[in-house]
Amino acid sequence: MSPAHVALGWASRLVVIAWIAAALVALAKGGLAPPVALEDIEERSARIRPWIEEVLETHAVSEREAQAVPEPEAKVVAAEPPAPEPAAAESRAEPMPESVAVDPGDLAAGATLLDGQGRFPPLSSSYGDFGSFGAYASAMRSLGARFVVVRQRQIVGDIDPATGAMRDDRADARFSPRARDYSDEPALERASHRARERFGPGARVMMLVPRGIDAALFGAIARRLRAQGDAPSELREIRARYRRGPAGGVELRVEGAERLDGAPVPLDLVFDLSAVAGLGEGA
Repeated sequence: MSPAHVALGWASRLVVIAWIAAALVALAKGGLAPPVALEDIEERSARIRPWIEEVLETHAVSEREAQAVPEPEAKVVAAEPPAPEPAAAESRAEPMPESVAVDPGDLAAGATLLDGQGRFPPLSSSYGDFGSFGAYASAMRSLGARFVVVRQRQIVGDIDPATGAMRDDRADARFSPRARDYSDEPALERASHRARERFGPGARVMMLVPRGIDAALFGAIARRLRAQGDAPSELREIRARYRRGPAGGVELRVEGAERLDGAPVPLDLVFDLSAVAGLGEGA
């Protein structure tokens, strides 16, 4: 064997040794937290669907139009009806939904639901109140959420929802197994295209939220349902919407639910997700 062949053989061995060492380092770094196992995306994942509410516009009479209206003669002017008392006006206003305070008991109860001990229905939510997907995505990322590329229920990388930039990574058990599916989100068309180019046609862009947020929400919603005689396992879907909180944070308003037989279930609750996220981190 020539010296050149000997050198080539040693070079090949060194490359293999370097690959093995890199793999061991990567496993050592990621071995402290097990990867999150996503639930069946088709049946169990929360669905995020944008929608636009119909806005009723009031017609403002211009000053010129007002001047064109003939004024009645003084002798036929009738006295205007008295203005309603403030108390009466307030009584006709739409009641504000209850703001729910979550506690460690809700967190523990919700954690069992996330672990498969009992059924909790999909949470179908809107983010139309944010005005744009970008604003909503930024608000959720401030709570610790992250966007990932999922292929065959496996997380294969991180992705920036705005630029589509990707990096190989995995999510650990700090995140909820209820991935939010954004397959039909127009604002993510570019990111979804890049994900499919890199990981294949089955790759999808999803959002993961911290496990503590979903655990606290599920536990508190289940507590309220049981208090009014309903059970989460009897529901087909819970409807909610994300919106800006009064202090610039993020709120989730739960607006109702639907039983398996299609009957509506009244539910009107508001959660301060910043407070919910703090409870989850503390636990």
